[in-house]
Amino acid sequence: MLGAFGISNFLTGFIFIFMSRKSKELTPYIIALIPLAYAVGYIGLKFAGVNANAEFNGKYFMILYMAACILIFVKFLYDKNIERKINHG
Repeated sequence: MLGAFGISNFLTGFIFIFMSRKSKELTPYIIALIPLAYAVGYIGLKFAGVNANAEFNGKYFMILYMAACILIFVKFLYDKNIERKINHG
């Protein structure tokens, strides 16, 4: 199952790379949606009563990944605010 459905992550990654090259102003917003999508999935799993019991506990990698997405978006907002202040006095 992971091999069949996990391969779509490569497609998603290539779409993100393509989008970042063609529409740079959209990229930070898409990055901000990633943790939100995972949060919705997490809530859905808890609501359905699914318990994680994998031998490899990848949640720590996912926490770092989501933290990186959030920090990138916060930096984008900070830079945008600084740029706005410079341009408008």
